[in-house]
Amino acid sequence: MNIVGLINIFFILILFVCGCSNHTKKDDKVIVKVYDKDLYLSDIHALSLRNMGLNDSAMFVNKYINNWIIDQLFINEAIKEIKLDDDIKKKVEDYKNSLLSYEYEAKLVKDRLDTNVSIEEMREYYDKNKGNFELKDNIVKIKYFKINKSKIGLINEKSVKDWFVSADDRKINELKIFCKNNAVNYFLNDSVWLFFNDIIKEIPIVTYNQEDYLKNNKYIVFDDDKYRYYLYIYDFMIKESISPFEFEVNKIKNIILNKRRNELLRQYKEELYNKAKLSKIIEYKYLESQKK
Repeated sequence: MNIVGLINIFFILILFVCGCSNHTKKDDKVIVKVYDKDLYLSDIHALSLRNMGLNDSAMFVNKYINNWIIDQLFINEAIKEIKLDDDIKKKVEDYKNSLLSYEYEAKLVKDRLDTNVSIEEMREYYDKNKGNFELKDNIVKIKYFKINKSKIGLINEKSVKDWFVSADDRKINELKIFCKNNAVNYFLNDSVWLFFNDIIKEIPIVTYNQEDYLKNNKYIVFDDDKYRYYLYIYDFMIKESISPFEFEVNKIKNIILNKRRNELLRQYKEELYNKAKLSKIIEYKYLESQKK
């Protein structure tokens, strides 16, 4: 970027920062013109520059303006070289209609779709469609933490297992405080189902058969070069078994909402058709002509 360009961009940014958000189209400023196309200050204002420094913003805006200029030049050449025949016009019209339909569908869904899905409704769907919720991988409920070997002396080994298995609020809180103050990493929510493969990424368990490992191990303690790992497996489910409801809640909610969305749009389009038919907006010209 030359110094003149940089000064110009800084000037644009100063205008941008100093309240251009309140301008109207009438007093909008043209930054650059290419043939009959104008790039306005409001177009720059629409860019996300708030978290950038002034110099970075200037560089970004300069690149945006240059790209816009090149786009207009390229489009102008395309118009000269490519004949706007019926095929291209149809493609443009089809694209415009698709974009309008997409935006209007999104607006209808936003304005009219009931997004409240009760647990009872999700549970009912799950019970009727359990065959569709087969686990693709093994899942587990666990508590675990890893600690630097230099801190092993702080641990009472018997206490750790007591912390893991206890339902006593005091001991649960003791474990949380210990992990917060000493653990390198930890996970203590034993009500959440997790993929066992994700656990292995964090805890370097060596197993050649995950199913056998889960069936034969519950409380696990082992070391690597730097850390000691403590893991308690509260529950597990093997792949290809029926996935538990709790693990599928978000998926079920999305399925129900998608069904509602499709039904909302189907009903709306049917209403449009019926109203148009009653109002005689729809005319079947060719078919009518064949009857004569």
